[in-house]
Amino acid sequence: MPRLFLRKPSLSRALGISKLKSSVTRATGGRAVRNPKSLLDNASRRIKYQAGYYSTPMKIGRALKSSNSKSAAYTKEQNNLKLAQEPTSTRGLIKATLIFLLLFLLCMFSLPFIYGQPFIR
Repeated sequence: MPRLFLRKPSLSRALGISKLKSSVTRATGGRAVRNPKSLLDNASRRIKYQAGYYSTPMKIGRALKSSNSKSAAYTKEQNNLKLAQEPTSTRGLIKATLIFLLLFLLCMFSLPFIYGQPFIR
């Protein structure tokens, strides 16, 4: 069985300085200074609680609403799949052909100059 290795505590940990620093930070609100967003989150949570946002009827209402929106999202996803299965439009085909043609011409006219032989005499 492997030996259990415990790290030797630092001097500040052994003397209790770390614990004292932590308690002072908590007492003076040092965490709030380091993370001011948590103050806003806590305040909004408190307001929601007072307004009854976390009450049982409200939770049930939110659950029902989300289940309806999921079914709407599901039908939207099915519609997107149907659109994806349809053949590509003519405009997209023309666009792809033009891009291919431009790239082909670019290659045809740039390659001879790379090798030092002009394409047009």
